[in-house]
Amino acid sequence: MAAPQAQSPTMAPSDITGTLAAFRRNIDNDARRRQAPTRLPIRYDDDDYLLRFLRVAKYDLTKASERLFNLEAWEDEHLGSDHHPMTAVRFLDVLGSGMLTPLPAPGPLGHTVLFSDYSKFNFNAFRKEHIVQALYYLFEQLLQRRGAQLAGTGVAVIADATNFGWSDLTSEVQHDVIRFLQDRLPVRVGTIALCHHSAVMSMVWGIVRPFVNAKLRERVQLVGSKGDGLETFFGPTQIPASLGGTLDPKGVSEDFNLLREFVDEETEEIELSGAVGPGDFGVEGMTVGPFTFARDVISNTPAHQIGIQQFDIILTVNGKPVTSAGNLVVTPDVTHLSCRVKRTVQDVWNRKLTDLAAAQAERLKQLSLETSRNNNSAPQES
Repeated sequence: MAAPQAQSPTMAPSDITGTLAAFRRNIDNDARRRQAPTRLPIRYDDDDYLLRFLRVAKYDLTKASERLFNLEAWEDEHLGSDHHPMTAVRFLDVLGSGMLTPLPAPGPLGHTVLFSDYSKFNFNAFRKEHIVQALYYLFEQLLQRRGAQLAGTGVAVIADATNFGWSDLTSEVQHDVIRFLQDRLPVRVGTIALCHHSAVMSMVWGIVRPFVNAKLRERVQLVGSKGDGLETFFGPTQIPASLGGTLDPKGVSEDFNLLREFVDEETEEIELSGAVGPGDFGVEGMTVGPFTFARDVISNTPAHQIGIQQFDIILTVNGKPVTSAGNLVVTPDVTHLSCRVKRTVQDVWNRKLTDLAAAQAERLKQLSLETSRNNNSAPQES
């Protein structure tokens, strides 16, 4: 592999403020031309967010806005109009299977290093939508934590393709993942090194190659079992032991802590309670009657359709906790039911949006004051 020049994440036009202003105008003009609704407009007040797209497009306003609109169109289709992200549990379910794991230290050139263990990951065990959503989810977390570095130098992926077979990857999933990386995510790919690849992997790459843009095509390296040139992008602790490094693939894919850095956990308590009436729990969408301890309480609640195993549930009857996992029959003496749920949630945007909303409100306030001052100081017509 040829050693590229390390790129500074701060390389930018001298007038970055003016470039951002021009980019915002470009976005507005594109939105009007496409008759597209403004999506999460508050994000456009976040310089860091817009700089992701500018950096990856080398400050080409047209290319940057095109990538931004591509990503937002995907968000509308796969995350819904409120852009609510997938849950932390589903994210970890996909990535924890060996698909992609962030390693703690950057590579020699400053790349964020990701490890993929194809020998463990079964692409057919997950819906393709969940695979791409997990990529979105991971890279959003990476960009928030290592934003400038990730946008400036990009990512380097080292993949162990041992035992990779034709059935492990459908062409549909291949195309979706590649399009997502090269056309939507504001992320630069430094290299993708496929180690211990089989003849099948070579055939797969031969099929996919025509659909990959020239830059990404140059960055995919079929390393085989020799590992020549890996040291350019990866340190000894990031190269599998079978190729001369000290990385233990089994340990990486099973080390939950490596993924935890990229998961914001927030414990949210939800209390559903109410007086028991005829066939009613006091909460819309819930009914009383014989039900298995807490399980039906949650599964019958439209807002909480995630797997019950992800919840810590406390059910009380007439103020007393129910600890039995048996059936609970609501008898005439039951006058009040309460179910407290602790759930782990992952929120990509809301926390940041709260901060931005305050900043935006302050900017609007200042703008209003400036407008008022300008109006008051303007000469009056006689």
